[in-house]
Amino acid sequence: GKWNAVTSLLERVKGPEEIKRKQNDWKMRVVDMKEMDENLLKNEDNKKVISGLKIIWRKDEEGLKKMIITKAVARVLATLTGREDILKKMKGDGGTVEMYSFWKDAEKSGMEKGKQQGKLSVVLIQLKKLLGKLTPDLEMKIVNSKEETLDSIIIHIFEIHNEEDVLKYIYK
Repeated sequence: GKWNAVTSLLERVKGPEEIKRKQNDWKMRVVDMKEMDENLLKNEDNKKVISGLKIIWRKDEEGLKKMIITKAVARVLATLTGREDILKKMKGDGGTVEMYSFWKDAEKSGMEKGKQQGKLSVVLIQLKKLLGKLTPDLEMKIVNSKEETLDSIIIHIFEIHNEEDVLKYIYK
């Protein structure tokens, strides 16, 4: 959305008016990158950052497919859009990347992580409801379990009556 926060230092400062009158007031120039004309920029990487942001914010899959950019530009885009998953996936400094494959692979990876977290949450809730409070040791073992182990516990939840029953599926 549009910037609607303060644009000067004095607007940020809380205090008596007599002190504010003696302070410098630095105006902040706020630029909405989605509204910028990247063709006015001279540096090619800066142009690609602005056009890349526009493509990402519009969720333009076709535009993403055409984005072949340097890793430096990809890192800036990932940082500006809060996609740490892409930053972690990127290795080395040189070369180019096809942003679409990075974006989609990272999304799939994120969805898999979310699916795993969901299963973990279900297992912990069900076991706590079934057994009451879990020991910290058992809870850590469950948290560190593989997805297949969580699946096994979910499938056999009605056969679990105590912590030893849970451990059977963890060490299976």
